[in-house]
Amino acid sequence: MKNIGWFKYERKTQYTRPRLKHQQRLLSGWAVIVGYIMLLIFSGSVYAQRAQTQPETQAAKNKVNVDLRAWVDDSSNDVPTFSVYQQVILYVDVGTSRWFTGGTRIGAVEVPDLIAKQRNQLATNYTERHSGQTWSRQRWEITLYPQVAKNFVIPPIAVNVQVSAPDGTNVTTTLYTQPIRFKAVLPSGEIKQDRPWFSASQVGVTQQWLQSNQAADNHSSEERHLRVGDAITRTITIVADNSLSILLPDVMTQLEHSEQFQAYPEPNTFTDTQTRGEYRSSRKEQVVYILQQGGEVSFPNLELQWWNTDKQQLERIEIEGAQYHVKHTLKSFLRAYAHLFLIVFAMLVFVMIGIVVTRRYYSSHPKPNWLVLRKLIKQGKWGTARAFIYSQLRRETKNLQIAQWHIDRQVQSEHRVRDDDVSRFLDGEENASIFTRLSNAIQYSKNRKVRLAGLKVPEALPQLKNPAQFKSQGDNKTPSK
Repeated sequence: MKNIGWFKYERKTQYTRPRLKHQQRLLSGWAVIVGYIMLLIFSGSVYAQRAQTQPETQAAKNKVNVDLRAWVDDSSNDVPTFSVYQQVILYVDVGTSRWFTGGTRIGAVEVPDLIAKQRNQLATNYTERHSGQTWSRQRWEITLYPQVAKNFVIPPIAVNVQVSAPDGTNVTTTLYTQPIRFKAVLPSGEIKQDRPWFSASQVGVTQQWLQSNQAADNHSSEERHLRVGDAITRTITIVADNSLSILLPDVMTQLEHSEQFQAYPEPNTFTDTQTRGEYRSSRKEQVVYILQQGGEVSFPNLELQWWNTDKQQLERIEIEGAQYHVKHTLKSFLRAYAHLFLIVFAMLVFVMIGIVVTRRYYSSHPKPNWLVLRKLIKQGKWGTARAFIYSQLRRETKNLQIAQWHIDRQVQSEHRVRDDDVSRFLDGEENASIFTRLSNAIQYSKNRKVRLAGLKVPEALPQLKNPAQFKSQGDNKTPSK
């Protein structure tokens, strides 16, 4: 039994030993492959690290000191605060214990809602003593303009410099600034958000008007008379210190087309300059107005609001408008007053129709009293006119004599009948005004009586008109049992 067991064990051992060797060879192969890959990765990272740090290592090897400083404000505040649209200067100061042998390159500043512009392409070079050594320094300026109110963080900026080593070689190194933080806020609650505004330390506005028919010598006043179709060019120039030209508002967009003129804006002109550390920007706007109507053409005043960063207050500038007198051409005159011509023509047509209808009506109906009397007076028939007034008096008031006619005071006042008009009429005076006043008073007296009769209210209790009678009737009544 043992032999058999040993035999079986021996056979099993002989069967599994080659298999273990094969597995060991596989594991060794995989280990070699993984080690080779890790070696490549490690060597690549080491090579990249050496390539990145070699300039610095070379500078340190050559005993060249280089430092870098960056800030946005000289104040001691941890987070400086500025106004929206205010010019913020980012200072980048790099120095070396030797001297610079090549151009310094500063990386771009890319932050959302922040405009960064290197307006000054030259650095300020100076020297300073540090630990007994003379350092050469360069100070660069980058202007920043925040567009919204929020906290801004400027990430590290790469600064590439080339300096001289003690052995005479040139050493290139790349330094990075620390993250820089500042805050932008809305400076005042009085700012009207529906109107454009900007921030600056000082602002000046100039305006110029030019007529298309204006003579070069400006001596002939006749040539300066504007007519429909002529053009007026309005030019407004805004100059601001410590601002950016693209931030200056377009003020003439407030004045659009109207019935009096058509506006055609020209391309705006932007200028940004730097002189002795002072930044100045300007925006030039020009609009050509083609006159469409004659008469008085008015260009209203324009308003410009801006935040004064020096005085820390909101200021407004009013740009004065202008007024011109424009002469009509025949075509513009007809076009301008076409609606008035239509109204007058329609009125004339209605008047003519009214005259025709009136003539036809009075051809078969009696004419009005005032028309008959006016015609008799105009023809000089004073006797007939006098008889007409008597007939009118008899017909309207039932009186045969005008001396017995009582003129109502209200009628006399409304028709301006004088107290002596009746006596002058009876004396035979031939006066058209007297005849007209008496005729109108007679006619109005009849109309007034008709109106009063129509407005008369019937008595509700006529027995109350005689209280004594009502009392006597009440006393005669006997009470019922």
